[in-house]
Amino acid sequence: MDRLSNPSRSRRVNAAATPIAKDAPIPGCAVGRVVLSVQQLRPTSYIASDTDEGEQMGTQSTPKPKRTSKVKISTWQDGLYDLLREHQITQFAYVPDAGHRTLIDRSIADPQVHSVALTTEEEGVALLAGADLGGARGVLLMQSSGAGNCINFLSMVTGSGFPFLTILSMRGDYGEGNPWQVPMGQSVQPILEALGIQCLRVDREDDVLQSANAAATMVFHSGQSVALLLTQRLLGAKQF
Repeated sequence: MDRLSNPSRSRRVNAAATPIAKDAPIPGCAVGRVVLSVQQLRPTSYIASDTDEGEQMGTQSTPKPKRTSKVKISTWQDGLYDLLREHQITQFAYVPDAGHRTLIDRSIADPQVHSVALTTEEEGVALLAGADLGGARGVLLMQSSGAGNCINFLSMVTGSGFPFLTILSMRGDYGEGNPWQVPMGQSVQPILEALGIQCLRVDREDDVLQSANAAATMVFHSGQSVALLLTQRLLGAKQF
């Protein structure tokens, strides 16, 4: 049988070929009318949120403020590290200490320097002597209480005359809350000066870079031995 000879099939073909108006009834449909809405056909939109990315939001939702990028604020510790590097210091010897945290962290992350953790402070004196023999510049980072461990080794500085720069985070001075830190904290400057090491005390942030620049110049240009003392007025007093 020819397929166009079937009336019902012919009606179906004609109905499929005829465009349906927006509000026109559809033959054979029990509902009768289909109203097509642009909003119904529009896919649900997703608006990225700072707090919940991918959270489904309505199309009329109020956009949230964009996330702002974090800007690293430079501190005097960062400025101090940059200044040491400007003086071509590439050897950082240290005993872990909170007062030197920024210097230690940045020296570890810097691929152009050698950052060496010491088991005891006097090893740093020998390390700086070796650095000078190898044509490099170094600095010893320690706490004032650790300076007592260096007294015998510091005779090498006077006898050999190599450039010696150390930065001490002080304890036992302004606002000290630990009585065990007081004796060495009060004695470290007279002891260092008796051994021929000049001491530059820093109490204010505004004086850090100027004093550090003076210390590095005295050491690497005048051949002197210098200790830069960062006091508790600068670092903050501790109760432990």
